[in-house]
Amino acid sequence: MKCIKIRKTAAAALILIISVITGGCAGNIQMEDRNYVMALGIDYDGQQLSAAMSFPDLEALIGKGSNIHYPVTTVTGNNLAEIEENYQLEANKKLDYGQLQVIVFGKALLENPPAMEQVLSYIKNRQTFTRTILVCRAEDKAEDIIALDESVNGSVGLYIKDMFENNAAVSGYEKSTVNDMITAWKNGRETVPLAVLSVTSEKIPRIEGEIDYKME
Repeated sequence: MKCIKIRKTAAAALILIISVITGGCAGNIQMEDRNYVMALGIDYDGQQLSAAMSFPDLEALIGKGSNIHYPVTTVTGNNLAEIEENYQLEANKKLDYGQLQVIVFGKALLENPPAMEQVLSYIKNRQTFTRTILVCRAEDKAEDIIALDESVNGSVGLYIKDMFENNAAVSGYEKSTVNDMITAWKNGRETVPLAVLSVTSEKIPRIEGEIDYKME
């Protein structure tokens, strides 16, 4: 019953977000020229970064599409700026983080301070990354968590966010944000509690526990 409740709440929240997006497209870049990232997973393989991104089906939700679930897209690059450039070259659309709900960091990325510092520096200097975005750690690869977007109803980003806000079963875990990560990084001595996400046999996210993360 809890899974059903989370899925329904996440789907309703997604529709609300879509109404905000479609009602605010009077700027220079129209809705059809952007892809709105709802969940972002960042991994590091020792040489390059990879970013797994989930997107909402905007056209279907406003009644113009066929309700096809957009697949998760993974793009690699030496840094996040290069990843954005590579995505735009391939998709011919700009990435928009204005509706981003959660960033999931891969285990290997968090264990590599130089790579993590590069990621946080980029996020800090990009205004499109709001400081209230939820942050978590994957049990292994962040891409595995974002890939669950195809299994949940609405968006895996909203599903994870809803687990923290409406599910009493995880009420004992801290909800950390981009602001918490950046503040701890700048101070140099603070730790940040990060919920650790895994994949269940039902192909939905589950919180396995929590770590106190500090970038040494």
